Amino acid sequence: MTTFKACALVLLAGGLLFAPLTAEAASKKKAKAQAAAAERKESRAERPRHSAPSVDKAISLNILGALYGTLGLTYEQMLSRENSFTAGLDYAGRGIAGNSFTILGAHGSYRWWFEQPRAMSGFFAGPAAFIYNLTWSYDWYNVNNARIEKQSSGGFFFGAGAEGGYQYVFDNGLLLNGGANLGYLAGGINSAAGGPSLGFGGPYLGLLGSVGYAF
Repeated sequence: MTTFKACALVLLAGGLLFAPLTAEAASKKKAKAQAAAAERKESRAERPRHSAPSVDKAISLNILGALYGTLGLTYEQMLSRENSFTAGLDYAGRGIAGNSFTILGAHGSYRWWFEQPRAMSGFFAGPAAFIYNLTWSYDWYNVNNARIEKQSSGGFFFGAGAEGGYQYVFDNGLLLNGGANLGYLAGGINSAAGGPSLGFGGPYLGLLGSVGYAF
């Protein structure tokens, strides 16, 4: 019995001795975890809004337009964190059964950016405009000479409206975007060589689907 009491006293004394040490170690561990969490939170708060890559200009080709015969090359320049402008050139050409047309033009837009995950990425919207020159060549039957002659006509048309879409720039600079533009189209074209100009106008819808490079 005496031996049992002695062992119990030893165990009790050991527990009382090591209890403060155990509590102190747990407190230090908790304080260390809290400090690490605070450091991570501070690091996230100080992280810049735009992650890499840091880009402010891009060149892109509207490959979606190429599917219906129009090539559009666009240059984009950031003006601030929330705004940019675009300017570009367009080409279209087709021919069938002695008739052909060629379109050369220019386009531009001003963009507002919303909630960018990184530079030049995110949703955008803004006004857009373009001007095109149309050249039309066709076979014309000359009743006086009783033969078919090649004739050509031409004209200009303009468009103004708005565009919107989504764009993303990857770490390697690869740029992808998609969207649409909607507006009003107006212009005039000669009905025949030397003939009066025939005016026209109406709404238009265009699709954006580009691939490019940001730098």
